Amino acid sequence: MRVSSIAGRLIAVLFLCSVLALGCSDESGSPFDARSPLVPAIAACVPPPAGLTSWWTGDGTAEDLAGPHEGTLQNGAGYAPGMVQEAFAMDGVDDYVGAGSDSALEAGTELTIDAWIYPTGPGTGVVGTGGIILNKEGEYEVARFADGTIRWAFADSWVWRNTNVVTPLNQWSHVAVVYDHGQVRTYLNGVLAHTGNSGAGDLTGLDVAAADELRIGNRQAACCPQAFQGLIDEIELFHDAVSAADIAAIAGAGSNGKCKPDADSDGVYDGIDNCPFTANPGQEDVDGDGVGDACDSTPSTPTSKDQCKDGGWAVFAFQNQGQCVRFIETGKDDRLGQ
Repeated sequence: MRVSSIAGRLIAVLFLCSVLALGCSDESGSPFDARSPLVPAIAACVPPPAGLTSWWTGDGTAEDLAGPHEGTLQNGAGYAPGMVQEAFAMDGVDDYVGAGSDSALEAGTELTIDAWIYPTGPGTGVVGTGGIILNKEGEYEVARFADGTIRWAFADSWVWRNTNVVTPLNQWSHVAVVYDHGQVRTYLNGVLAHTGNSGAGDLTGLDVAAADELRIGNRQAACCPQAFQGLIDEIELFHDAVSAADIAAIAGAGSNGKCKPDADSDGVYDGIDNCPFTANPGQEDVDGDGVGDACDSTPSTPTSKDQCKDGGWAVFAFQNQGQCVRFIETGKDDRLGQ
């Protein structure tokens, strides 16, 4: 068999090392276990696959890098060092990130959920139901139960299905669940680990609960909260059945993660860049209006001559220090052609 793509070669390596349990090593000769998150790492970030609807990185923000579904930290949820930069930190009691109930988050015939998880405890679900990774109440959900197994439920049956795929405590694991016209594939660290069936194969318009908010780390149902205990990183939602090759590539990228959009190539990705189309790596914003000085059409004005010194005049969009000082002394604004 000839495998030409990077992702394809990665799948072949994972098969040999994990399924056949062969001893493997990296280029330096150091052994690795393909069944752990320490899969052969791709040396750079990988592009997000097609069909990406929402992407919550947890990198000090709950913003959605792929869509308008910004999250909100609830009940003390926070951030901690993650697999890729930072991650959402959950206490396993009542923390979660809420991202609303927009209709664009509803599912159809294809859906993929993936994330890196680092469980530190069983979670607080009743009768061992552990903690939610991602849930849209009454429509779709993926959880890690108290015994470590990954389980899922979709609205065409809405019954927890046990994959028997185990994610250990105190270790990073990449989990992906793909709903494809009723067939559900579960991947662990880039390797297909379980295939099952959910139901009719079409989730369009199905909603078995009145509450339908999307939550990371817990669920909305008053009957049965399932609070995740630990870290959840790089949560993605696709309205597409992501391929095995793409899932393997994401897992293989490890801490390099997926490439974040950076339109102006200033090293600050667009989701948090205060001038996404004008390079400003320092993110200067003198007037604190959330729009960087480099692209602010209404730059602030200095209030003292000291602010004009040492290049400070440039921050206020003057062409030189003299213009800045003249503004302080006379009110004449050369920026406006006065």
